[in-house]
Amino acid sequence: MTVFIDTNIILDVLMERDGLYQDSIAVMDFLFDNDIARFISSSSITDIYYLLRKATSRDKAKEAIGWLANAISIANLDSMDIHKALGSDVNDFEDAVIDVVAEKYGCDLIITRNVKDYRDSSVRAIAPADFLAIHKAP
Repeated sequence: MTVFIDTNIILDVLMERDGLYQDSIAVMDFLFDNDIARFISSSSITDIYYLLRKATSRDKAKEAIGWLANAISIANLDSMDIHKALGSDVNDFEDAVIDVVAEKYGCDLIITRNVKDYRDSSVRAIAPADFLAIHKAP
């Protein structure tokens, strides 16, 4: 299995967001424990850095980005990906880019809290709680 992790899941974990952290960290733990291939978009890295720097400090944001670069494969995008996303049926451009890149890298799932935004995605989107219900069932 290969999964694409949406920016919101990474931010839930790194910022320990109330009410969101538990499912997101459980997903991340499962992915790491089961050595599942995982990707994040190169465009998400700058968004994550920016939001972490605003919420914490430059040093903590840099440390988190360093960890991400070691722990999760970074899916690069190019101009063809952007053009494909512009023509996508996915309404939100950022989500369309993620869908295009997830498909390009052969991902089976996009793990996101915004499943509804991926209704027209070529890669199936799943919420953290639903992913856990399927994969961590006793």
